Amino acid sequence: MNVKLDTITQLLTFIKSDNNCVTFLHVTNEKENAINIIKNGFNYIDNFHKTTDEISPVNEVTLSWVCAQRKAYGQYIIVIQIDRSILKNRGGIDELSFNEHLISDDEFIYTLYKYYVKGYIDENTGLIIKNSEFNSKFNPISLNK
Repeated sequence: MNVKLDTITQLLTFIKSDNNCVTFLHVTNEKENAINIIKNGFNYIDNFHKTTDEISPVNEVTLSWVCAQRKAYGQYIIVIQIDRSILKNRGGIDELSFNEHLISDDEFIYTLYKYYVKGYIDENTGLIIKNSEFNSKFNPISLNK
């Protein structure tokens, strides 16, 4: 099943706004999940990159391929953007997350701050929902974990 060209064009427009960001996509099948990610942040177990794809915000071919590969996971494409300097200075994704806790003998669950979630696009309707609290430059250093 292919991803509609209109969706790819809208997604490119949505993610291109800041070239100083590293952009990741996550796909989910439930609207409630997408809304929850905007409100509370992105939960992941052990490795952020297991359920997200880093993409180039200017490469339409790669974006189309990633969206087509992940279509089976759902219609809601979550956009996560983190300023490169914040990512570099903080030492990685796990340093930009909170609520780290052990869920089994060898698995931790992390939550990436909601400020890095730009929003999501409903692939079926083309509707884009923006996170009003999005801030790719958010620096959690001043917060207590």
